Formats: sequence, C-alpha cells, structure tokens
Amino acid sequence: MASWNQRHGSRMREEKMFMLVLLVWLLPVLEALKVSPLIEKVSDHKDFKKLLRTRTNVLVAYTKTATSGDSHLKLLSDVAQTVKGQGTIAWVNCG
Repeated sequence: MASWNQRHGSRMREEKMFMLVLLVWLLPVLEALKVSPLIEKVSDHKDFKKLLRTRTNVLVAYTKTATSGDSHLKLLSDVAQTVKGQGTIAWVNCG
C-alpha cells in the first residue's frame, strides 16, 4: 500500500508541471499585453477581416517575431494614445 507522501507527492508534481505549462503558454500573451492595451493584436485572419470591416482609419504593423518590432511597437503605443478615438492600430505577428 502506498504511503500518504507517495500518493500526494505525485499529485503535487502534477500540479507543479501544470503550472509550468500554463506559464509557458501564457508568456506570449503577456508579451503582447506589455505593449499597449490600445493596440489590437490580431492572431486570426477572421479577426483581421472583422477589424477592417468594422473600424475606420486602421494602421497595421506587421512583424516577423514578437520581439523583432519592440522599438516600433513602443512608438506605436505612443501614437495609439494620440489617435485614441480617431483611429485603430493593429499588430500582426507573422512568425
């Protein structure tokens, strides 16, 4: 018969592994959120089409990877503050 430590120890390892997987999965999401809440991050072509249909004055920034356009995204964050309510800035990560 397995001891209490053996049964609950494996359960705790499973929970730690789940938390690790969850953090690794959430990392790209958190990276995108650090730029600006005013910049729309587009990850699906249907969302992109809907954005173009429903919004006016759309500026789209395309980057190869999430980190390749950091300097441009910081500039666009400042621009997004200025054009708030007049236009939409979207970001597409092509990587």
